[in-house]
Amino acid sequence: MVLRSYRSAGQDGIDGVAGATGPTGPAGQDGIDGVAGATGPYRSTGQDGIDG
Repeated sequence: MVLRSYRSAGQDGIDGVAGATGPTGPAGQDGIDGVAGATGPYRSTGQDGIDG
């Protein structure tokens, strides 16, 4: 998995919509289930920005 040092709101990549403090995220890089998305690599669980 690719570890991220930041957790910005909205960078979950689920719907690609910008959050309160974060830019849009690539589809599939949500990190909720840790499964690779259409265009993104694995991301560590919890770093989706939803729960901070």
